[in-house]
Amino acid sequence: MKDFIYALLPFFSNNPNERYRYLGYTWIPYDHGTYPYNVVLDVIKLIDSKATRWWVPRFILRLTQLFGNDNSVVRVRNRTIHNLHRWLTRGYFITDLKTKWEEDDIRIYGYFDGEIDKAVKEAEDLIYGHYNKEKNESKI
Repeated sequence: MKDFIYALLPFFSNNPNERYRYLGYTWIPYDHGTYPYNVVLDVIKLIDSKATRWWVPRFILRLTQLFGNDNSVVRVRNRTIHNLHRWLTRGYFITDLKTKWEEDDIRIYGYFDGEIDKAVKEAEDLIYGHYNKEKNESKI
């Protein structure tokens, strides 16, 4: 029962980590409201728009993520529910979202199609360009 209540409470949350948890790893490593945060959030929203089916509410996706995948990127609790989750989300899943070496070098890994891969690459380039622009301005 605790798992069920835990899965329903984020349905009312405005926190993107809770709202888009069914997509996999959605923790954003930037401060809320900053330019890089908004760029990454836009990519997550794009993935969400491609992954969700119009007739499936998000709390059902979160329940299948909880009971099928145990809210994990690598663990499967129940194979049948896991397969249902993959079918409902069309196979889209974020496996990792991290910065490498410095804040300007972000990597977003997952199971995507060509359109989302292109958007992810553009987001990575935008963030890299944003930080390089700041560095160049600070040198002047």
